[in-house]
Amino acid sequence: MKTYETVFLLAPTLDANAQTEKVEFFKGVITKNGGKIVDEKYWGKLNLSYPIQKHSQAFYYLVQFQGEGEALTELARRYSYDDDVLRNIVVRIDGKKFKMDSKVQFNIKEETPAAETPAAETATETPATEAPATAETATEAATEAPATTETATAESSESDKSESSES
Repeated sequence: MKTYETVFLLAPTLDANAQTEKVEFFKGVITKNGGKIVDEKYWGKLNLSYPIQKHSQAFYYLVQFQGEGEALTELARRYSYDDDVLRNIVVRIDGKKFKMDSKVQFNIKEETPAAETPAAETATETPATEAPATAETATEAATEAPATTETATAESSESDKSESSES
């Protein structure tokens, strides 16, 4: 049997019991069609990149399973019939390389404060003596770039003139 992963997004209007019923239903579809559930993860209620069916958030679930073609076609059919499934995807993975670690926890943060971003930390760690040297180098590179372009343009126009005179 091949190993697959499915991620599906449930509507944010569902309560906890309805979510559990939906997840158990989809896991049941897999097992009834000869599949075996390897692992499952609840990623939480996350913001969507763009609205889907007028929803800006959804509940994310990941299920890793082993199965054959019947389980895939039935799962895809059931996803399409269910109005509470906003999006879904089923992907075949290499079971040896992509074993899910049960110790891994998905710590998804809604927002991170601007003061804790890595860019702010690296800006404060840079010594003050390096900044002027970098600025001088950038100025020198900017003044040299047009001269190089003009030289290349002049050489190409001279070669074009010599080719036209040879003809």
